[in-house]
Amino acid sequence: MSEPAALDFLKPLPPEQPYPRARAGWIGLLFGGLAGLVYTLCSQLANQSLLPGIPLAHHPFGVWGNLLASAGAGMLIGLLCALPRRAPLGVGLGLTALIAAFLGASLLSGAYRLAQAANPFLALLTLMGLGFSFLLLLPLMAGLRWGLARLLEGERRALLRGGLTLLALGGLTGMAGWLDSYPPETLTAVRAVQALVMESRGAGIPGAHPTLRTPQVLAGLTARRDLTYAFTPVYAADRREALRYAAGLGGGTAALEFADGWRLECVVDETLGAMACFAGGGR
Repeated sequence: MSEPAALDFLKPLPPEQPYPRARAGWIGLLFGGLAGLVYTLCSQLANQSLLPGIPLAHHPFGVWGNLLASAGAGMLIGLLCALPRRAPLGVGLGLTALIAAFLGASLLSGAYRLAQAANPFLALLTLMGLGFSFLLLLPLMAGLRWGLARLLEGERRALLRGGLTLLALGGLTGMAGWLDSYPPETLTAVRAVQALVMESRGAGIPGAHPTLRTPQVLAGLTARRDLTYAFTPVYAADRREALRYAAGLGGGTAALEFADGWRLECVVDETLGAMACFAGGGR
């Protein structure tokens, strides 16, 4: 059989379909933004539900600012994940952006400072943490890309599979946000400091926290009883760590800031039944 005759039996291949880059980008923006919104909303709701009636300062941008910032970061992550034609490239770009977003949030909230990178040990721990995060979040980003690709196919069964995948990823994102709440020792510290404030204002709350050996009466609390206040993020600050070691206490830390900038920062050791505080600042 001649070569032209043999080729007659071959069915022509369909032309390669162009990648719907614009549609992929819009879908990535939508679902990425929703994921960022769900994560931060669940995180903030978790802290407030664990500490009902206690004013919390949602740094760095406040409740609505944090939601907008996380939605914007999620949109960028979803766009980078969905836009490239090659799936591995999209997963890699989206994952890199996700880790950068977490690192940026840590810098803004004070949980991590660039000065810590000067310490070789802390720098090594940071790199190890980033590497572990990359491996841990890789399946999540791959699932996001797979679900978005199924939505782009447009076929009913593919739409169903893609939608269920994205719904499951949304549930995991919300669960992760809910678990990203204050640890138990921090909750104890916040409740103890709140009880101290209420007691100084003549509104003691019996049983609000275990009986603690508190420092001398803080006149500043009484003087500021008419000012509003809010608990600031309770990540370990340098001064509170120094206070912890000086007082020989373990446990959690809490800080609250009054409307005039005056701050009260405490270390609360529930095991020893002791609390150590210092105050300063203000106008």
